[in-house]
Amino acid sequence: MTHPSINALQAELELAREAESELRVAFDSSFDGIWVLDGDGKVLRINRAYERISGIAAEEVVGRKVGELVEAGFLSRSVTEQVIEAKQTITILNQVRNGKTMLVTGTPVVDDQGRVNRVVINARDISELMDLKAELERAKALNTGYLQELTNIRLRHHVDLVARSAAMEKVIDLAFRIARVDTTVLITGESGTGKEVVANLIHRESPRQKGPYIRINCGAIPDSLLESELFGYDRGAFTGANRDGKPGLFELANLGTLFLDEVAELPLPVQVKLLRALQTKEITRVGGTRPVRLDIRLVAATNRDLESMVREGKFREDLYYRLNIVPIHVPPLRERPEDISPLVFHFLRVNCSKYGLEKHFSPSAVDSLVSYRWPGNVRELENLVERLVVTTQGEIISIEDLPAQFRPGKSRIPGTSASLRAQVQDLEKNIILEAVSRAGSLRQAALVLGVDASTLTRKARRLGI
Repeated sequence: MTHPSINALQAELELAREAESELRVAFDSSFDGIWVLDGDGKVLRINRAYERISGIAAEEVVGRKVGELVEAGFLSRSVTEQVIEAKQTITILNQVRNGKTMLVTGTPVVDDQGRVNRVVINARDISELMDLKAELERAKALNTGYLQELTNIRLRHHVDLVARSAAMEKVIDLAFRIARVDTTVLITGESGTGKEVVANLIHRESPRQKGPYIRINCGAIPDSLLESELFGYDRGAFTGANRDGKPGLFELANLGTLFLDEVAELPLPVQVKLLRALQTKEITRVGGTRPVRLDIRLVAATNRDLESMVREGKFREDLYYRLNIVPIHVPPLRERPEDISPLVFHFLRVNCSKYGLEKHFSPSAVDSLVSYRWPGNVRELENLVERLVVTTQGEIISIEDLPAQFRPGKSRIPGTSASLRAQVQDLEKNIILEAVSRAGSLRQAALVLGVDASTLTRKARRLGI
């Protein structure tokens, strides 16, 4: 007769066998690779998924310590040793013998005494994900390169476009994009910022580039003549007129672009006729009765605040909205100091070529020009560079050759108006600018000055270069 306690033990043993069988099925059915190691880092078992992913058979690693497997080239590194030492879960990237990259997480199993007696490793194959990431990085790098090259090609094509600041890059990018569509554009900005340059760009990049480009400064023509200049006049329109009549600038711009600079200066009666021309796409000459059908693209510009003029009744609200379909604001030069140095050297090259001269700016002179606020914007800078090229006696244009407003420190007495630290910083800055001017880059300047390139880069950044 079987003893009851033996029956109970047999039942418990059977349940334990079933549980172990279920755990083994789950262990081997996992999609991720699993390792189980003891507290000394010895491999107790691995599942079939890990064998499939890594190409490593269980008999090659079971019973061996993980450090030995790393030395033998099965793994690139060991998370197990880190888990045993830190007694906490750790995740790393690991590469196995067949070259696959795996995301490996090690979890410690700690006994009552706080000792790690088991380490469970979960390993997931992310090789495909890493390949996709690398491909994405390559695609992004190519895209960045293509965009930069496209920008360079555009800037080389438009030799009067010199821009390095983010603000002007946005303006140029918008101008390129809207050039392809036939919409009215209103360019705003202070006098001398380069609004006409943007208008030129829009015409040259548009489908109308082979058509006429007509520019008129609305503030430079007397009010009494403005209407006839814009819309033309028929024979006998007024005394002293051409007996055969004359086409206006609208007609001359047909199939092309008409640029109305300083559009805020238009008198109200002419604004009414301009609005009608934009709405109907036709004009009537002064003294004429027959409408002339036109196909033009209008670009307007102003340095005035048109919204304020509308509120004051000095500019028609309906015309303002008709012109302001696509607004482009050109920021003043003081808000984009990154453009000053490139513009200086651009105008220097232009004027040296124009006058057959060879001139160079000293670093301190360039530094002074960059620090100036330029109330006259790019036009003021262009005129100053031309003046310096033709009036400076030597080949080097130094800070002493600049007008008085550019030399605020000329009368400074060392040790009184400025601290020793400030004077040393000024000296360092001029030395670095001079070295970069001669060597062509910060890296080459570092070789000339005998310092590490990273040190010079940090110093240059601190000095605002």
